[in-house]
Amino acid sequence: MNFMGCLSGATADFLDEHEEGLMRIFCDEFERYGGPHLDWQELLLRYRLQWPGFMVDACRWVERDVLRECPKEEWSDIQTIFDDKFVNRWNVRCRGTTLINAFEFWPRRDFRKIVEDWAAGPGKRFLTPYTL
Repeated sequence: MNFMGCLSGATADFLDEHEEGLMRIFCDEFERYGGPHLDWQELLLRYRLQWPGFMVDACRWVERDVLRECPKEEWSDIQTIFDDKFVNRWNVRCRGTTLINAFEFWPRRDFRKIVEDWAAGPGKRFLTPYTL
């Protein structure tokens, strides 16, 4: 399941408050409608493991999408996310808002520890050791 696409636009406060509940309700509804039982905590872990890669990709949006629709020279005119130059341009609004929300949410979870704990524990068997 790729919840990142669905939840990446959520505000940091919303995710902070509802992240676990969203995973629980998805698992409940998935099973209720004929899917297999899913452990919500495993789903939450997998969702959180996506965050570091998502952040790298989201940062690339600035040059790839946002600045193509709103060049650097225009940003000094934008005072808030409700400015017409922000709101009326699809990638500026969608990518920009998601990026703002992501940077607000990032410090609320210790993603490094989440990944390291997974890599040292249940994820260890999936990792390939490399030497330079």
